[in-house]
This record gives sequence, C-alpha cells and structure tokens, in this order.
Amino acid sequence: MVWFGEAVPAMSAAERLVRVADILIVVGTSLVVYPAANLAFEAPPNARKIVINTEDSPQMLDSGFELIQAPAANALPALIDELVGGGAG
Repeated sequence: MVWFGEAVPAMSAAERLVRVADILIVVGTSLVVYPAANLAFEAPPNARKIVINTEDSPQMLDSGFELIQAPAANALPALIDELVGGGAG
C-alpha cells in the first residue's frame, strides 16, 4: 500500500514485473496519484489491464483499462472466479 505522496518501495522491481505482465489488476485507485500510478502504465500494450475502484478517471479509460466500478470486496472474488475458472464474468 502506498499513501498519497509516498515513494513506492522497490519501484524498480515492481516496474520489471509489470512490464512482463499478461494481466494487471489494480485495486483502489483512480490512477492519478504519482509515482505509484506510473506502474499501471508500464504494462505491455497487449496485457489485460483491470482497475477495481468505486470511481473512474479519464486516465484509466483513455489507456485501455477495464473498469470494474465496485468495492474490491465485491469485485475481487468475481474476477478471481472468472480468471481462474474461465467463467464468463
């Protein structure tokens, strides 16, 4: 977890992991607080990028992110079922 204005621990390691992700799930952010928000934009163009957040932002919608606009406690179990079980969502 990173609070507003804090540095991201192990940012270099996180960037390396995100750059090779097939699926990136971002929870609880509108992707407007930097430097942490930068991580989401490091994912490969062909990666599935999913944001779970109760609000949207132009940054996520203009950058090819799927938005699940719901509380994480509700959205994550359904997303995990879809990804692991191959369900239709």
